[in-house]
Amino acid sequence: SNRARKADNNLSQGMSGEKKDDEAKSEEEELKNEKDMFNSLAISVYERGLSECPTVESLWVSYLQCMFRLVDQDRQAAGCIPLGQSRHASLLKSACARSVRNCPYSARLFCMKMKSLAILAQVGATVFDPDEIMAVATEAVNDGFMASPEAQLEVHLNALRHVQRRIMALSCTSSPEEGGAQPRAYDASEPMDKSTKKKRRNRD
Repeated sequence: SNRARKADNNLSQGMSGEKKDDEAKSEEEELKNEKDMFNSLAISVYERGLSECPTVESLWVSYLQCMFRLVDQDRQAAGCIPLGQSRHASLLKSACARSVRNCPYSARLFCMKMKSLAILAQVGATVFDPDEIMAVATEAVNDGFMASPEAQLEVHLNALRHVQRRIMALSCTSSPEEGGAQPRAYDASEPMDKSTKKKRRNRD
């Protein structure tokens, strides 16, 4: 009968849709596994190279840039959920500490270490501490390996910029009346209600 045929068609379409969904999920899982495999391989290659050449600044710079990308990928995958102590976050922290220990003359690596502290705070892996940022700048200068005054100035200015950005970001968090404490860029335009506009017009 027609009803039986329609029921069979609906059933087959439902089964076909479920099969497509399963195939899509399987493909996504395979892509994720491949990405994880390549990321792990990249980390292993960097670690092997650095074990052989631990004082090559450019190799540390490339490794840290790779770790920044991996932590950002973790952030995007996690969405609004804080990362906590994820594997890549822990590796980034460890790599930054080792980089400045092996290349204590490198202003760039000290600046990247400060950047890592800001990034890890943004993704929820750590809490941003201005004292920790300034401690990195003090370490860079006090160790005595950074002889150039320009390099020392660059490190201190970089530390101040990170602290300033954090302060400005906190001061630009929207109020509860605007729909919750959502962060807003410090240079973004601020919404103005009608009463404020009228007051400004009256003053003019």
